[in-house]
Amino acid sequence: MIDYNLIVYIGIVLMVLIFILFIANEMDKRKKDIELFKKQQQLRKSLKLGFEMAIDLIDTRNKLNHLREEKTKLTPMTEEEEYKNAGITKEEINDTK
Repeated sequence: MIDYNLIVYIGIVLMVLIFILFIANEMDKRKKDIELFKKQQQLRKSLKLGFEMAIDLIDTRNKLNHLREEKTKLTPMTEEEEYKNAGITKEEINDTK
């Protein structure tokens, strides 16, 4: 004869085990979801920092190019500045002639 109580008990045990496994699976999914969120936040922060550094680098390069352009511009000197740079005066030039 079939013991129906045994079949009911086995069914209840299986349902409880399946429920426990379901809860464990959901907890694991939540843990992985939290880890993924943290990694995404870190990636977003790193990308933002990288973009800011790239923009700063471009700005610095533009400033350096501007300074180089200004340095290479030649401005004519006045006659007095030429004598001053040479370390002589007009009278000394006229005396040597």
